Amino acid sequence: QCVRSGAFCASDLTCGRGDRCVDATGLSARLMASVRDDADAWISPTLTATADGWALAFLGIEDERLDIWFARLQGDGRRVGNARRLTNADSVKLMPDLAAGANGFALAYTEINEDAVATRLQRLGADGAAQGAPTNLGNDSFSFGGRVAWNGREYAAAWYGISAVTQMSAKLARYAPDGTRVGGDSTLHSRFAATGTLGLAFTGDAYGVAFNTFIPREERAETLFLRAGAGGEASAPLKVAQRRERCGSAALAWSGRNFGMVWEDELSAEDDDTPLDRLAFAAVSPGRVDVPRRDLTPRNRYQVQPVLAFGGGVYALAWTTIGDDGLDVWLARLDGEGKPLGTPLQVTRNSMGLLPSLAWNGREFGIAWTDVRGGGIDVWFARYDTQGRRVGEEVRVSP
Repeated sequence: QCVRSGAFCASDLTCGRGDRCVDATGLSARLMASVRDDADAWISPTLTATADGWALAFLGIEDERLDIWFARLQGDGRRVGNARRLTNADSVKLMPDLAAGANGFALAYTEINEDAVATRLQRLGADGAAQGAPTNLGNDSFSFGGRVAWNGREYAAAWYGISAVTQMSAKLARYAPDGTRVGGDSTLHSRFAATGTLGLAFTGDAYGVAFNTFIPREERAETLFLRAGAGGEASAPLKVAQRRERCGSAALAWSGRNFGMVWEDELSAEDDDTPLDRLAFAAVSPGRVDVPRRDLTPRNRYQVQPVLAFGGGVYALAWTTIGDDGLDVWLARLDGEGKPLGTPLQVTRNSMGLLPSLAWNGREFGIAWTDVRGGGIDVWFARYDTQGRRVGEEVRVSP
């Protein structure tokens, strides 16, 4: 986060003048202390379901290079062949997001180099091979935090852009299955300060977008939702919740009746070294809040990186907890009103875990996460049914 404003950041360049981007949780230091000096690292998976299994992209740190890799999985999670390296450049890649479409995939990611912070969209074939060169999302001075979705006919990508004209804005663009642009960019909301990544989901005829903002002069955080039509036209933002402290990243899933939203709620610190927050839920439809904000977790540690999926009549929610006892990935089930069903399951009991991703394949939920065990950092995968029971064994995916 940016030191003074608290806004989400990927580098010092995305903060204000004279500000700097810091890891408030000490997460990087915790990870590096657990890894062998000579070890490669595989982190930040993004998972999607396919007709015959699963697919995921993830970041790989190999030979002091940070690039994006792709892997196909069978239905039971076993990797199909070798992982494929998608990028090979002297730059930093962050926040990959993968969507399965017709005969292939679309991958959004943020790339940082000496000249720019930009969000790219890369079209992939059914085998994961890159199809053509990546496309820039928008033409802003800086862009980051891209999310991508498939609507059955085309892809849509949403991201944050920063320019001298619109300041910070949330934008959306549409792409045909072959990766060609459909129409122009749509500005969904502008002149605000984002405090976390946005959530994007498709209903069947429109998109939902969720994000958090902070108004420094009023010391007020707002959680917002807006509807974007199939052509990208946006409604006025709906204020879902208002809080005193800054909120963070948002996750969004369509239930068939309305959108479920989960976000990092009220980040604060008892002192400079102990950040705390919680996860909160609301259900929304265009123009109204169907289920008002409710707490999902206690405010006793740092609860971050929520991801949400809906299937079999329930929501699956995964997230990372950060405390004095380490980092863990948790999985919970929620009903349509956001009420927890049973007790949350600790996915990483014998390791440290973070950065989960979820998908529903019509029968069960898949979860991929970054796992720290045995002196290495790898991507692992597991399956759960709608009752929260593990299906089969967990599988290491990364090379």
